[in-house]
Amino acid sequence: MECERYPEERMRLADELQRAGRVCSLGCTLGTAGEVFIYSVMPSNVEIKARVDSVSLFAQKASALSQSDGTVIKQQDTFFHCSQGRLKLRDFMNGSGQLIFYDRPDTDGPKLSNFSISPTSDPQSLREVLSAALGVMGEVLKERRLYLIGQTRVHLDTVEGLGDFMELEVRHTYARSLTHSLTHSLTHSLTHSLSHTHTG
Repeated sequence: MECERYPEERMRLADELQRAGRVCSLGCTLGTAGEVFIYSVMPSNVEIKARVDSVSLFAQKASALSQSDGTVIKQQDTFFHCSQGRLKLRDFMNGSGQLIFYDRPDTDGPKLSNFSISPTSDPQSLREVLSAALGVMGEVLKERRLYLIGQTRVHLDTVEGLGDFMELEVRHTYARSLTHSLTHSLTHSLTHSLSHTHTG
């Protein structure tokens, strides 16, 4: 990880680092000469994906848990060749989009996804540039319904040509305290709508 060197007047951080055993809660570390280093850490989510057999039943249960009808988001994802992780351009079909880099294992069950997002107001031009520079791996067109349940984002996706899927997504910041209990509660509540885990 890259870091920036900060002067010794950051004594508050240094004191915290010393009390915490040279590593603080903000991702800082203390150098051997007493200097403070602050690291730039990529944000991460813990994710679970699965195929949905009954969209209406899943939507009904998710609406009850979130106490909302969810938010409909249309999006087109274009995936580009990338030497490490995955790189995609998400077009929200309204003149806005996001360039998203993420890295996660291709395994079943809960997985950690490290990501970085850069918004764009011209996704079409950006797609042309990235297509020419990197080459396109594939495209996915979907309609997503987003539900917010506590710190968890619940996605109900209808993917063109592939079917219907759900995704539970919680920021890794909350994962240690929330992931086990909340995921268990959500999956138990939604279990009748699911068939098997999905690794895509």
